[in-house]
Amino acid sequence: MREVSVIRRALSEPLLHFVVLAAIVVAASRLYERHHDQFRIVMTDARVNQLAASYHQQFGVEAGPELRERIVDGSWRLAD
Repeated sequence: MREVSVIRRALSEPLLHFVVLAAIVVAASRLYERHHDQFRIVMTDARVNQLAASYHQQFGVEAGPELRERIVDGSWRLAD
C-alpha cells in the first residue's frame, strides 16, 4: 500500500511531467533532424527549366543536356 502511494505521488509531481515532456521534445527534435537536412539543396525540374530559360534569354542559345548540367552545377555557387 505504501509503494502505491509513493508511485502515485511521484506521478503527480510537476517536475516529473516537465522532465518527461522535455525528453519527448528532444527525441522528436533529433528524429526530425535525422530525416531533414537543412543544408540539402534540391534542384527540381521546374528550377532547371527556369535556369535554362534564363540562359537562353541571356545568350540566345538553347541549353542542351551537358550545358544544363553545368548550369545546375554552377547555380548553387551563385546563390550567395
